[in-house]
Amino acid sequence: DIIRYLLPFFVFYILIYTRNAQINKFLFLVPCFLISIVYISTWGTITKTKSSFKDIFGVHHQMDTAYIEEKLKENNLRLGYAGYWEASVVTANSQGRFLSRAIKVSEREVSNFPLGHDQCQLSPYVWISKLDWYKKSNFENEKQIFFITHIYGEEHDSWLLQDRVINNLGQPDKIIPLGDNLAIDVYNTERVFACQSLYTWEKHGKRVDL
Repeated sequence: DIIRYLLPFFVFYILIYTRNAQINKFLFLVPCFLISIVYISTWGTITKTKSSFKDIFGVHHQMDTAYIEEKLKENNLRLGYAGYWEASVVTANSQGRFLSRAIKVSEREVSNFPLGHDQCQLSPYVWISKLDWYKKSNFENEKQIFFITHIYGEEHDSWLLQDRVINNLGQPDKIIPLGDNLAIDVYNTERVFACQSLYTWEKHGKRVDL
């Protein structure tokens, strides 16, 4: 997956060259030809990968989400949360049949919360997200909300650890094991709604991120 760091070099090289040099038609076509070769030579690998493993981004280190989707379907779960590494890939691999939004555990002190705010430390991971994904109204028609969690691991890996979710929401109504270090924790929607910091709100025409 290191190619994602190298490929922009070829693209920007062409842009810089055309903006700062006298354009020689032959020299201009050389990098274009090289880029074409890169795409053609990697296309077969990506296609082969997709046929044997659901890896829509073609980077080989994404997790296989087929078994997660199967468990979500079996338990009639549609909306929920996960850590950075699982959330988007579950949503994308399932083509939106299951919506998993990235969240994190905030380290804010209780005294820093606005007046009347609860003390829940779960909050949106908005680095690659949209605030609209975290509107409370998106979840109101769901009876249960799922959390894809890791049993153990390091939080700096952007994993959502099960014990941190339990510390904030209490024991799940149901735990669905997904191997040695992954589980789906299922909560009644009203219990999750008590964690106000998970949601964005509309107030006086403006969105407020709590």
